[in-house]
Amino acid sequence: MKRAFSSSPAAVAEESDQTKSASISKLPPLPASSPMNSHFTTIASVPQTPMAAGPNSGTSRRASYVLSVLSSTKPRVKATPHPYRAPIRRTPHPLIRVPLERRASFATVTTSTPSTNNDLTTNLKANTSFDPAIGETRFNVAKMNGYLHKLNEKLVEENLGLHLALKEYEGSSSSHSIAPALELAQAEEWQHVVASLREELDAANAKRERLADEVRRLTANAGRKEMEWDAKLREELDAANATQLSWMQNSTLSVAQIAPLLSEIQRLRDEVAVKEQKVDDELDGLQDAFGRNNNVLRRLQEEIDRREKLQVEVNEFTRREHMERAEREALTERHRVELDNMAEELQAASQEKQRLHEDRIEVQRMIRDLERDLQRLRREADRFGHDLSDLQAEKARVEAKRSEEKALSERQRQRSATEVRLVKEQLSAAQTEARTEIEQLRIQHKKECKGLIVQIHYLKDLYRRETVFRMDLAYQKSYLQAALARQPYLLPQAPRIERPISLRGAAQAVIFISRIKHSSDQWRSQRAHRPSMYAALEDARRRRTSS
Repeated sequence: MKRAFSSSPAAVAEESDQTKSASISKLPPLPASSPMNSHFTTIASVPQTPMAAGPNSGTSRRASYVLSVLSSTKPRVKATPHPYRAPIRRTPHPLIRVPLERRASFATVTTSTPSTNNDLTTNLKANTSFDPAIGETRFNVAKMNGYLHKLNEKLVEENLGLHLALKEYEGSSSSHSIAPALELAQAEEWQHVVASLREELDAANAKRERLADEVRRLTANAGRKEMEWDAKLREELDAANATQLSWMQNSTLSVAQIAPLLSEIQRLRDEVAVKEQKVDDELDGLQDAFGRNNNVLRRLQEEIDRREKLQVEVNEFTRREHMERAEREALTERHRVELDNMAEELQAASQEKQRLHEDRIEVQRMIRDLERDLQRLRREADRFGHDLSDLQAEKARVEAKRSEEKALSERQRQRSATEVRLVKEQLSAAQTEARTEIEQLRIQHKKECKGLIVQIHYLKDLYRRETVFRMDLAYQKSYLQAALARQPYLLPQAPRIERPISLRGAAQAVIFISRIKHSSDQWRSQRAHRPSMYAALEDARRRRTSS
C-alpha cells in the first residue's frame, strides 16, 4: 500500500479528514444477496470445532489454523485520556520566560541526525527535545499532531484497500466458472492479506498504547515542574515583598527619591503580567492542540472499530468459503473413492480370470512334462540296470585293489617308523657329543683367558719396572749433571775422610735395603709365572694351528 505523508500538521489533518470522508462515501454498498449481510458475527462466535476431514487434509488444516488464530487474537485498543481535560491555570516561573526563538526546537542536533529515529512507532522519546532554559525535556505537540494525522491517513488508505479487496473477492467467489486451483490460490492470498492487516492493526494498537504512556508521563513531569516553579515563585515574591516593606519602613529617603524606584517596580510588575499572559495563551494553545489530538484519536478509534468489524466479516466469509470448499472436496473425494473401488474390483476380477486361465495352461503343461518325465525315467531305469551290473563288477575289482594298497601302505608305514626311530637315536648321540665338546671348549677358553690375564699382569709389571728404572736413571743423570755444573774445574781428588755413620744415614740405608728387597721379591714372584704362561701360549697357538 502506498503511504503519503504531509509536512504541515494542519494540512495533514484537513487532507486526512477529506480523504476519510471521500473514501467512506466512495465505498461500494454490499449487495443484498451477499453472504456477509446474513452472517455478521463477532470473533467470539466463530466455531472452534475442527472441520470435517476432507480429501485435501492440508487445506483443512490451514483453514482450521487460520480460524483458531483469528479467534484467539483480539484487538487491544485502549482510549487514550487527554492530558488536559481540566483547565490548568498556573503561573510559570519568571526565570523560564525566554523568547520562543531562543528555545530548543524539536529537530535538535541530537534528534535530527540520520542515525536516530524520530518516528513515534520505534522511539517513544522522539517527540521531546531538551530545553536549556528549564533544564528538562519539552513535549512537542506539533510533532505528535503530525504523527497522529499520518497514522489516520494510513488507516484510511488501508480501509479503502480492504474494501476493494472484499469487493474483488466477493465478485470472484460469486462466479462459478473459476477453477478450484484458482479459488484455492485466491483464498490463500486473501488469508495472507488478512494476517498482514491483523499484524499491522496490532502494531498500531501497541504504538498507540506506548504513545499514550509517554504523553501521560510527560504531562505528569510538566505538572510537577510547574507546581515546583509556582511554589518557588511564590516564595520569592513573598520574600521580595517582605524585603520591600522592611526597606520602606527602615529607609530614611524622601518621597521624591522613592518615587522613581516605585515606578520602576511597577513597570517590572507590568512586564511580568504581560509575560504571564503570554504563557497563559501558550498553555491555552497547547490545550486546544491536545483537544484536536483527542478528536483525531477518537476518529482513529472509530476507524479501528470499523476495520475490526470488516475483519470479522472477512473471517466469517472466509470460514464459510472454506467450509463449502471442504464439502465440495469431500463429495468429490467420496465419488472418486467409489469409482476407484469399482475400478479396483473390476481389475481384481479380470486379474482373477486371467490367473485361472494361466493356471489351466500351467496344469496342461505340467501334465505333458510329467508324461515326458515318465518315459525318460523308464529309459533311465533300463540303463541303470545295465550300469548296476557293471558297477558291481567294478566294485569287486576296486575292493581287491584297495586291500592290496592297504597292505602296501602298512608296510611302508612300519618302515618309516623304523627309520624315524634310528634318526632320533643318531640325533640324540650327536647332541650328546656336541654338548661334551662345547663343555671342553668352554673349559679351554676359560684357561686361555686366565693365561692371557696372567700375561697381561706380567707385561704390566715389566713395563712398570722398566719405567721406574728409566725415571731413576733420568733423575740420577740430572743430579749428576747439576753436580758437575756446580764445579768450575776438576780438582785433584782429595783424600777421603772417614766419617762416622750417623743414625740418619743408617736409617736411610735400612729403608733402602728393605725397599730393594721388597722390589726384588715382587719381581721374582712375577717372573715365576713366566714359564707356565709361555707354555700355555705355545700350546694354544699349536692347537689353533692344528685345528
